[in-house]
Amino acid sequence: MQLDHLDRYYRQEEVSDVTLIIKLHKPEPQQELEQEDEDTERPAKRARHAAEPAAAGEDKVLVQFPAHRLVLFGTDYFKTQAQQAWAATDANSSPGRDAAAAAAGSSRPKLHLPIDSEEQLPAAEAVIAALYNVRDALSSLQQQQLVDAAVIADRLAILAADRGSRVQRMLLAVLGDLEAVWRDEQLQALLLQLPLPAAQLLLSSDDLRVASEDTVLYTATKYVKALQPGRQAARDALALLVRAPHLTRSALANQVLSAGHNLLMNSLVAPLSLLVSYRLIVPGNGVTADALAQIRGAPDSWGRGVRQLAATDGVRMHWRLPVEQLAAACRESFAGNKQVRLTSPASTPPLGGVAWRLGVRCKPHQPRNGAAGVRIGLLAESCEAPHDIFRAFSATFGCRGARSRKATCDDGSVSGCGPSNFFRVGTMSAAGGWDEAAWAAKGLPTAGELLLSLHMHSVG
Repeated sequence: MQLDHLDRYYRQEEVSDVTLIIKLHKPEPQQELEQEDEDTERPAKRARHAAEPAAAGEDKVLVQFPAHRLVLFGTDYFKTQAQQAWAATDANSSPGRDAAAAAAGSSRPKLHLPIDSEEQLPAAEAVIAALYNVRDALSSLQQQQLVDAAVIADRLAILAADRGSRVQRMLLAVLGDLEAVWRDEQLQALLLQLPLPAAQLLLSSDDLRVASEDTVLYTATKYVKALQPGRQAARDALALLVRAPHLTRSALANQVLSAGHNLLMNSLVAPLSLLVSYRLIVPGNGVTADALAQIRGAPDSWGRGVRQLAATDGVRMHWRLPVEQLAAACRESFAGNKQVRLTSPASTPPLGGVAWRLGVRCKPHQPRNGAAGVRIGLLAESCEAPHDIFRAFSATFGCRGARSRKATCDDGSVSGCGPSNFFRVGTMSAAGGWDEAAWAAKGLPTAGELLLSLHMHSVG
């Protein structure tokens, strides 16, 4: 078999010495009850599944075709399965019986690849085809099949050896623009379903397209948060892939100066602290090779360059706020003499290592002349970011053609900053804090929805 032309042997009888069976596997009920950490159970589970023979009457055969040990034994999964499943057969075989079986054409051993649903079959076939170097075997998969292929490749233990090759290229084709991923809920769901080795392949790539390294930090943080078992192992693994010298000052501050205990890069506090001290005295991002050599414990990724930068003009979002909800918040603020806040249900894609929401603040106000009432302001609020550090940002708030750009410094304690009197209605004291006449006089709707917008330009 010519190793440089493996694709010609895919699903061909020529020099085939095994039969590959892809089957629908029915998991044992008790497997769903296992509570072990995902990363400690995976090697044992992989070996156990590899040794399982086809269970007659239980597993449905979906497809079978001729294959080749030289190719399949390149994966630990099939090699282990063969060694365990054939040991007893080899011990009990005799030369005469083997010769007779070969003459009858029935001696070709069988290898099994179990999958969880029939919908995963195209992905399974594509992964096997990729082992044979079949051109574009993976690129033709649909988006959900991408995740299926990554899960199957993880089961076959081929992801760790795939850097820069088949599965990584497939991941980059669909998820390689992280800015686009965080603007698309379907792509976000696909990314968060990836097995950890696939996430490592994606986030380690030089070809990843981001507005800044902050987006890689944000993606890794969201991935870890979405996990159930195995969070700590995933946190430690993905933290090593963030190229910290290229993070913005804001993102670095979030990781180093906050008192939070579940930050992605907690395991790297010592080298991060040295990096911050370097960035304080040397302008710009990045770090020289000489300085990096003095940062003990710095991961290899810190010496890598800037990734491909995706074109971006900040991040944006819109919010259709029901006017009646705003009126109720104003009345509540007036009646209780307290601040009442409303927050958009959706958020922007990440900027500065965090996503941002648009907020409305109804706040009691006592003017120098006139009655006390309520003033309405808009806020940009960071999502899931530490609230014990300062961060600066530049943003434009909008509504019905009106715009207000604000460059501000947020100390985190108030969870958001923005124009305190954006609508310029003044202090509303009539009608229990909601002065509909004053509101309408500014050309603002008194019923229906109020379309608000937020454009985050930069985060320092």
